[in-house]
Amino acid sequence: MSHKQSRQSRTVAVINPMTHYKPTKVRWLEEGRIAMGKLTLIAGDPGLGKSFMTLELAARVSRGEVGRTEELLSGRAVIMSAEDDAGDTLVPRLTAMHARMNRVHFIEGMRNANTQHESDTNEAHAPNQSGNSIDLPALDKDTDLLIDAIEALGDVTLVVIDPISAYMGRADSHNNAEVRSVLAQLARLAQVTGAAVVCVTHLNKDSSGKRAVYRAMGSLAFTAAARTVHLVTKHPKNENDEFADRKRVVSMVKNNLGPIVPARVYVIDEGSLVWLDEELTMDPDALDEDGASFDTRETQGDRATVFLERILDAGSQPAREVLERGEAQGISENALKRAKKQLNAMSYKQGTIWYWSRQGEPDTELMRDSIEPEIETDHQDEHVPESLGDFGR
Repeated sequence: MSHKQSRQSRTVAVINPMTHYKPTKVRWLEEGRIAMGKLTLIAGDPGLGKSFMTLELAARVSRGEVGRTEELLSGRAVIMSAEDDAGDTLVPRLTAMHARMNRVHFIEGMRNANTQHESDTNEAHAPNQSGNSIDLPALDKDTDLLIDAIEALGDVTLVVIDPISAYMGRADSHNNAEVRSVLAQLARLAQVTGAAVVCVTHLNKDSSGKRAVYRAMGSLAFTAAARTVHLVTKHPKNENDEFADRKRVVSMVKNNLGPIVPARVYVIDEGSLVWLDEELTMDPDALDEDGASFDTRETQGDRATVFLERILDAGSQPAREVLERGEAQGISENALKRAKKQLNAMSYKQGTIWYWSRQGEPDTELMRDSIEPEIETDHQDEHVPESLGDFGR
């Protein structure tokens, strides 16, 4: 048998024309924020309530208040938590948030079947065996077993992994290739089960002045793999707000499935998370972990320049993304173009995507996940139409 025939007998490439596929809409667990069958990342420093936020979401899932369909009025949530004990932490918090406890499930870990058999047949060793035989799931080797367990439960619409770094197995959390390999398995779990997979992570220590999307701990592959990324920070200081110290802000810093939505605000009150009727249109890149602005210049005349300078200092950015983020901050396209000239920033095209840069070097990680702008060119400069079109349609 030839080498070519041998390879063909082991594996076959699956290639279909695009007519084979039907266009589908994104299904949202939380509209515009957390998608079903996809990975979501929530990043923030310890003590800000990230775990409270995921538990509050699990409670609403159990009550059928999110992800509701005509066929399914409530769902199940599965929680993997390496830092919080189920009995003294998770159960009291879920109870305070009025979760239907029989529809929220905790994955303690993975038990070796042989060890289980030995503990069943040898009573003298049973206490030790049962206590030591359960290990944390390792996503580099246990994904298929987790898929089986989740599908056996049925109706699972949310899987929480808190923190993701505790479940990487032998993979190095700072190695791009190893992280991508593990997260590809996790993305497959989300796709196969159809559940929204929400991963929690901490921020790296050197966060000051960095673009928000770079501030998650570990490899940039974590934020690259997630379809939506949210940053949790303290509330910006406001002398007129006596409750600001208790407030936390959740800002969306990446969305590959739709537009960036306004930031939301919550407080932790009597062991429960409460969402406030307050939305912010601030730029998460402008805040540090304490909610303070990196730049103190606030005059209207230089606002666009400060905004653009901060963004481009992180490297080349897709033009469409710059314009969208500016619009979210109330900065017009014309103001940004004037600021671009003032900063002597350049435009260049990579493939079909236009970039703005002060350095002239594309950021390949951001290029890979950028959304192509609808820009027409005349070989001299780019032109951005007034409408940037719909997302995720």
